[in-house]
Amino acid sequence: MNKRQIIIVLLLLIAMGLTAKISEGEIAPNFKSKTFEGSEIELHTFLKENDGLVLLDFWATWCAPCVEALPHLNELGKKHNIKVIAICEDGRRTLNKAKKYIEEKKFDFVNIIDEKNQIQTLFEVKAIPATFIIDAEGKILYTHTGYKKGDEVELDKHLTELLKKD
Repeated sequence: MNKRQIIIVLLLLIAMGLTAKISEGEIAPNFKSKTFEGSEIELHTFLKENDGLVLLDFWATWCAPCVEALPHLNELGKKHNIKVIAICEDGRRTLNKAKKYIEEKKFDFVNIIDEKNQIQTLFEVKAIPATFIIDAEGKILYTHTGYKKGDEVELDKHLTELLKKD
């Protein structure tokens, strides 16, 4: 599929309401998963331990917009001094490619494996990339599906506004 076809499919999914169904104001579902390094992470515990905003993003190596968005998410995490959790939706066949990509780019975020799409299902994500801003109590403050150049500017504005409220 070329970029134009991918964009058309994404727009159709959005029009059909097949994007993330969990909305702003709801409590994020809790989950436990393994990081790329093999340690276990539980979302609600992670949120409490970090006592601030967390940027949660679903991505995969086969998703060009996802790969394009990741460096921006990493920079926004550094700029705003917030944690980023990248949830990898690659399956067994491409998981090593994802690990190698993250290692080569030296991203600072927590990388979680969701090879059976259980976390994606919990968050009702139907299209990726899907990004959520979550506060320390687990409340979803912002959601966004897809990525196009300039989306990082919008996300930066949201983060700036949310951090002013703290």
